[in-house]
Amino acid sequence: MSRRALFRHSATLFLLCTAVLSTHWFYPSQKTLETRMPTDVVLKDFGRFVCSDSNYSLEIVPEPSGSTSINVLRNGQRGVFATEPYPVFETGARMNEDWFLAMDQYKRIWIYVGASSDDNGRPIPSVFMHGATFDESGNIKTATSEVSRTGDWTGVPQEFLTQVRASASQLIEQVPAISPAFTAERLSALDASLR
Repeated sequence: MSRRALFRHSATLFLLCTAVLSTHWFYPSQKTLETRMPTDVVLKDFGRFVCSDSNYSLEIVPEPSGSTSINVLRNGQRGVFATEPYPVFETGARMNEDWFLAMDQYKRIWIYVGASSDDNGRPIPSVFMHGATFDESGNIKTATSEVSRTGDWTGVPQEFLTQVRASASQLIEQVPAISPAFTAERLSALDASLR
């Protein structure tokens, strides 16, 4: 084989390998093609959901015991140093039939997992929120909080709130009827965090 033919074959092989590898690095694999999580819609389905324009996904899994486990996963990196998603919040397998969740317009995930009790043993609806929240200084941070204990229902999707009130009707005085609004300053900070 001549040098010229060998060079042509080597160049073709190089281009073919480059195309295959770049497709793997720059396009999502079949594993990452989950269902997009809708905004402001109550969800009660099993599966894996991607929070669009966010670094998070949800994994909702039925357990052999009949309970349900919800995991909020931080998406792994893509590319040469790809990593798998890892959990940042897990409900564990403690949820029975009465659970649901929703994502608000600020990509915060709201999860209702039934009833719980407060520090004094009184029953309360068990609601968690994972996503952008504000610290004592008013700065945005990403955290998970038990809303039923903190009392901060600000920005909760109205459909989710209505469903919580229906599911926890005996505890209805602890759940606001209307979603509290953000202050203009906090609304501006949340909008800026999404850009």
